[in-house]
Order: sequence, then structure tokens, then C-alpha cells
Amino acid sequence: MDTNEPDAQVIDKELVSCFQSVFPFLSDGEIRVLRKDDFAEWDSLASLSLVTVIEEEFRIRLDDDAVLGLESYAAARAVVEQKTAKSR
Repeated sequence: MDTNEPDAQVIDKELVSCFQSVFPFLSDGEIRVLRKDDFAEWDSLASLSLVTVIEEEFRIRLDDDAVLGLESYAAARAVVEQKTAKSR
């Protein structure tokens, strides 16, 4: 296994940190079950901020389909896991 390969726990921890930078008033547990449709504060500006933070943290580029698919923490995690796996 590549020592630079982010494992699931590292991705989870770093992604929670990304979400906390955009939504600092939410706990880790709240973030892990967060869904855009259930959270009024997750508007278009928050989405843009979240994409920027995720791209910088994980050194990945999210295409339009990936950005549009970021509807929950779980969806964001799946995208990050997919993108980081491709970069290995």
C-alpha cells in the first residue's frame, strides 16, 4: 500500500474539517449526517466555499457533475474517495 494513500479515516477527518470551516457551528456528528435539502444555511455560496475548501485540502479538482452531486456529507465523501483513488 502506498504510504501517501489517504485511508478512509483520514479522509473522514479531513472532510469533516472542510465542512467545519464552512459550517463552524455544527458538531462532527451533525456534519456526518448533513444533507443540503435539510439545512437552509447550505446555500449556493456555502456550496462554492465547500468545493473550494475540499479541492484545496485534498488537492483534487471537482468537475461540474461532482459539484452538482455534493448534496450531503456522504456524497462529498464518496466523491473525495473516488477522486483521491484516481490520483494514486
